[in-house]
Amino acid sequence: MAKLRPHFVLFGGDMTSGDTDKEWQAWLDDWQLSIAEDGRLTPIVVARGNHEAENRTLSDLFDVKNPDLYYALSFGGNLLRVYTLNSLIAVGGLQKDWLERDLKAHPFVVWKIAQYHYPMRPHTAKKNEALEQQLHWAPLFYEYGVQLAIESDAHVVKTTWPIRPGKGPGSDEGFVRDDLQGTVYVGEGCWGAPLRPNNDDKSWTRASGSFNQFKWIFVDEERIEVRTVMVDNAPEVGSVSPYDVFTPPPGLRLWEPPSGKVIVIPRRFLEEDPDFLAGEEEAGEEPLAARQGAEILRFSAVRENGDVLVKWETRNERRGMRFEVQRSTDGGLTFLPIGIVEGKGPGNHSYLY
Repeated sequence: MAKLRPHFVLFGGDMTSGDTDKEWQAWLDDWQLSIAEDGRLTPIVVARGNHEAENRTLSDLFDVKNPDLYYALSFGGNLLRVYTLNSLIAVGGLQKDWLERDLKAHPFVVWKIAQYHYPMRPHTAKKNEALEQQLHWAPLFYEYGVQLAIESDAHVVKTTWPIRPGKGPGSDEGFVRDDLQGTVYVGEGCWGAPLRPNNDDKSWTRASGSFNQFKWIFVDEERIEVRTVMVDNAPEVGSVSPYDVFTPPPGLRLWEPPSGKVIVIPRRFLEEDPDFLAGEEEAGEEPLAARQGAEILRFSAVRENGDVLVKWETRNERRGMRFEVQRSTDGGLTFLPIGIVEGKGPGNHSYLY
């Protein structure tokens, strides 16, 4: 950690074995090794595992505001929202309702990532299925565009192709591969816990293994990249440059299964409008009108019941366009962004923010 200088760590639970005061003192002492040579501290976003005896442990130690230990944090404005869920309490009911409300309230976040402890479909036969999570969470991930889910607990390594809940032809254990709209699931633990055999692959498994590892995740506006770092040679690994934290340092071992060592999740643009694919002259080419340049035909901002409704209409949109909504509170001297609206693709469209 100190050598890779991540912006933050998502920790999926099971920090200690017995949740005792003595173990936690040892864990906190060990965590000092995460401090970089120049004194840099790395934030940690924690989820509860089954070896945390109660929610209060993590709530007290890590200042989690919700005593039920499910919460969401945004990073980089609208770039990324991370959902930390609690596998050790009821996953339906209040937790599911909160998750759906928050997902619905953040439609313009570019990336949504979930982390939680129990894998929905473990990749070792020694672990039970988390069917309640699959029933209550997976459909919300698909409906609201959660692109990446990080699971723990099973002490094996796995990555999946993008998948969605589904039955029938092509399905396996309640999931179907969907490269366009599916969620990539990665995990499952293995940062020092006793290893288990990876003996329960699915048809939608991208790769699996059994070794100590963690996921190294890059996020920008256009894509997410996921790498699996093999940690057993940590003393031999060099440090990244503080000015280039995305280039692997000397000695870093990355897992290279046949499916490749880097999982790339490309950004998806909304395709709700039938005009998105209409009128293309040749495969991969935009309509002539779109190439001639987009226009904003009308624009208005009106006050309504304490809100300000921003409306505009466009013509000749290009594929992949986005609109940044900005607001000034000093009479137009400066403007600050308040939201991102995804374009609807080639054609004429109306928008409301």
